[in-house]
Formats: sequence, C-alpha cells, structure tokens
Amino acid sequence: MRADVAYRVAEMLRTDGRHREAASMYLQAAQLAPSSPTEPRALVGAVSCLVAAGDRKAAETAYQRLLQAPKTGPNDLAAARTALRIETRPAASKSRPAASEARPVIKEWREVDESSAKAQP
Repeated sequence: MRADVAYRVAEMLRTDGRHREAASMYLQAAQLAPSSPTEPRALVGAVSCLVAAGDRKAAETAYQRLLQAPKTGPNDLAAARTALRIETRPAASKSRPAASEARPVIKEWREVDESSAKAQP
C-alpha cells in the first residue's frame, strides 16, 4: 500500500517537473514493493526522471536494478531504454547485403494481377 502511495506522489512530482524529487519517490516505491508489478514501473519512472534531471550515471544504475527485478517485462525495458536512448538491434543477418554492396534499383512500380502470379516450386 505504501509503495502505491509513493508511486502516485512520484507521478505528481514528475508532472510538476520536479524530476529529482520524483526519482527519489520512484526509487522509494520500488524499494517498498520488491518483486511486485510496482517495482519495475517505479524503476522505469526513476530512470526517466534521472535522465531528465541530468544524472545519467544514477539513471544507468536504476536501469541495472530494473534488469534484476523479477517482474520486469519487455515493455518496461523498452521504456527505460527509450529514456536512456539505448538502441538495441538484432544481430545483422549474413544474408543481408552490406551497405557498401550494390543493390538493385527499382525503376518503376507495376501492379501485379493476383490471378497471373503463381508460386514457383
């Protein structure tokens, strides 16, 4: 119950632009609710507020804590990465041509009639 109150107070502080205080309340909410769904939400809020306050090192520490939280979902991680502006891309496929390789140029677009298009074995 106290974690939810701390989370709501943090939301109000963030809305008012008081990012440093909001981050503190988010971290308190996460500490009060370990292993609950509130913990990752609070940590995402803390990361976002710490970045807005200009404390990237503390934001990265909160992100590392988020990675360890048991209830962290992919949306939580994506939101934190967005706040930190961390790009995650899948490994490049070997079948994909390198940027330096020549690629075919499409000269024009033509509509294809579905009845004439046949799958080739």
